[in-house]
Amino acid sequence: MRSTEILARMGSEYGPEIEGLANYTEIEVARLIIINNAYELMGLCTSIVAQNTDGTMLHGRNLDFGLYPGINWTDFQWELTEALRPTLFNARMNKGGAVLYSAVFFGGYVGVLTGVRANAMSITVDSRYDSNYDKYLLDWYSHPDSTLQFLTLTTRNAIENLNSFDAAVNFIMTTPLMCPAYVIVGGPNPTQRAVLTMGPNNTLENYWDIPHGLPANDTKQVPWYVLETNYDHWEEPPKFDDRRYPAEDCMNEIGPQNITIPTLFNVLNGKPNRNRLTTYTCLMLPATGHLESYYQYCTDPDCSPW
Repeated sequence: MRSTEILARMGSEYGPEIEGLANYTEIEVARLIIINNAYELMGLCTSIVAQNTDGTMLHGRNLDFGLYPGINWTDFQWELTEALRPTLFNARMNKGGAVLYSAVFFGGYVGVLTGVRANAMSITVDSRYDSNYDKYLLDWYSHPDSTLQFLTLTTRNAIENLNSFDAAVNFIMTTPLMCPAYVIVGGPNPTQRAVLTMGPNNTLENYWDIPHGLPANDTKQVPWYVLETNYDHWEEPPKFDDRRYPAEDCMNEIGPQNITIPTLFNVLNGKPNRNRLTTYTCLMLPATGHLESYYQYCTDPDCSPW
């Protein structure tokens, strides 16, 4: 399939954006298409939506990316992670002279991995892996009539075109995504927090929010926050990559009475959630649209590789 055909299928906005980026940067269109497919397949992240005792909703995330293709053995840093950090920027997207939403972008990437729209929603995405995580992406390229959608173009559609937490959740959970994912959504009002565990090909495998309670075998999280890494929350995380329980221990020690932007940052800044793959930490307030993000590095000798 030619690049022009792929861009046309990506949508009336996104294809021309990628083409424009290619013209401006002199990077091949095919290379930019691959870059914009990357998060469909891999990424190791942590997302938290928490409610303090005043009812304020906070949403924080680490974005970990760059596990392949290589590592710098001199200081044991992932080469792609190091290359990506300098391309990061915060953007305020405006419409009609006002800020519509704010998001964190990698240069050349047009989807929304992390974003907030004031008095409406905050959205982050975490990668999820199953036995056919790449099957439907390959199917999309093989079958021009496929109606499956890219994850981060779907989240961008939600944050650009919808104006409420409920509308965003309903839109995302009913969109046929081509790859499995966790989509974490916060809202401006108390109890508005949800983790959507999405399978590929229009499969919502789990809807987890506080009003629906916690599964019986997940006893560590208490009802004032949801915390998602890259593993189904009703299963034990693997011992080689357990970021969930250390973060939960921190959240439970802080408590809803003390959760703020700085204390949420401390949770995400703690090891192993901050690791050698972490590119940035972002903190958002869905009620006001506040967004702040920080480059992240982990150079300590005992820092986890992922």
